Amino acid sequence: MQLLDWLPVIMPLLILVGIGIYTQRYMKSVADFLSSGRVAGRYLLAVAKAESQAGAVVFVALFELTSHAGFTVTWWQWMQAR
Repeated sequence: MQLLDWLPVIMPLLILVGIGIYTQRYMKSVADFLSSGRVAGRYLLAVAKAESQAGAVVFVALFELTSHAGFTVTWWQWMQAR
């Protein structure tokens, strides 16, 4: 493979590593990582939690769950929500 073929693989990885090295100086504790040093507002934390539930992995897991257990899982989730 040529260098041009490797660029789409290498460039995002280098950017991610660069951002990680740059932001490492701001991480002092677990609280810094989880809630931005406890200065993140309720809205920002709620939106971040909602966005984590909208990832592709969640959709794949739900499809997998439905394919194995059928729609009975959805039925019980509806009963639990009410």
